[in-house]
Formats: sequence, structure tokens, C-alpha cells
Amino acid sequence: MIKEYENYQDTSKNYDTTRIPIGVEILLGCFATTPRPLPEQVILDGGCGTGNYIQALRSK
Repeated sequence: MIKEYENYQDTSKNYDTTRIPIGVEILLGCFATTPRPLPEQVILDGGCGTGNYIQALRSK
């Protein structure tokens, strides 16, 4: 039985600094296998985070 719960008020304060986008090169590799060249692709970041993955992809 869980006796403690995450305090999301505290967690959200440093979310951006602790959640780094890991595996961006893997994602780029997957996108590169499609018929459309990477610079012509439009990617929707449909997650519920802060957009740190799309920012990392945009910088490539």
C-alpha cells in the first residue's frame, strides 16, 4: 500500500531542469525512415509536458 503521494506542487517547480529529452537521436532516426525529408516534416508534440522534446528536435 502506498503511504506517500508525490507533491506535484513541489515537483512542478523544477520539472524543466530535471526532465531532459533523452533519445532525441533515436527519434530523429525514426523520422528519417519516412519518405519525406526531415526538413520538410511537420511534427506535433502531443504530450502533456513542457515541450522540451520538440525544442530539442527543432535545434537539430
